[in-house]
Amino acid sequence: MSYAQGMAKRKPHEVPPPYRRYAGTCMICGMGLQWEAGSWLTLVDRDGSPDCERHEGRHVLAYRR
Repeated sequence: MSYAQGMAKRKPHEVPPPYRRYAGTCMICGMGLQWEAGSWLTLVDRDGSPDCERHEGRHVLAYRR
């Protein structure tokens, strides 16, 4: 396979897969948080968990970027 065949150009109608985006830090545990792929409502930590380990609930966004 040549280089040109391996590096196929994406067609304009093809949408790239969703990815996580940095959101900020959790006010309670201080862990860095990301917006879940394809969502602006779900915050997850680096393990993909929306639950904070220091209290019985979800992460609380302290600083948003």
